Amino acid sequence: PRTPVTMGKAFSKGAASGAETNEDSEPGRGRELVRRASKRLSVAGTKMSHTLKIQQLKAEILLAENKIAAVKKDLGAEIYEPLEKGDAEDYMQVFNEHKTKIDEIIVEIDKRRHEIEELVKARAEAGATPDDSANLTANVKVVENYPTAEKVTAESAE
Repeated sequence: PRTPVTMGKAFSKGAASGAETNEDSEPGRGRELVRRASKRLSVAGTKMSHTLKIQQLKAEILLAENKIAAVKKDLGAEIYEPLEKGDAEDYMQVFNEHKTKIDEIIVEIDKRRHEIEELVKARAEAGATPDDSANLTANVKVVENYPTAEKVTAESAE
């Protein structure tokens, strides 16, 4: 027959919960450690979700920039015939149609860049180091030839 196992001090409620069994220990220390660990994990999760969203936005910006290149290529093909004929009215109509498409894409790119800036700020507020955030914005392609949404709006008003 088996000998019954008795539960000694090692299996007391305090020992089982991970708290020290020493009478001199602080009663809420275990809870405080769990609270701090939980907060750190929450901050890490927030920073990770911001990082993933930033990477997604950067990919969307790249796709939008590729759309601009495709629109320009299409413009070249469509504008050739009116140029060859010397039809300035047709030429300008084709050009303006494509410029409008490009301007709309530029506005979307600006929105995504603004979202990235906001997410970088939120990461900093969540405790990210400046080095962490610098890496996220360093790869955002700044294309000087593309006007910003403000320039597009100003040009449209003129």
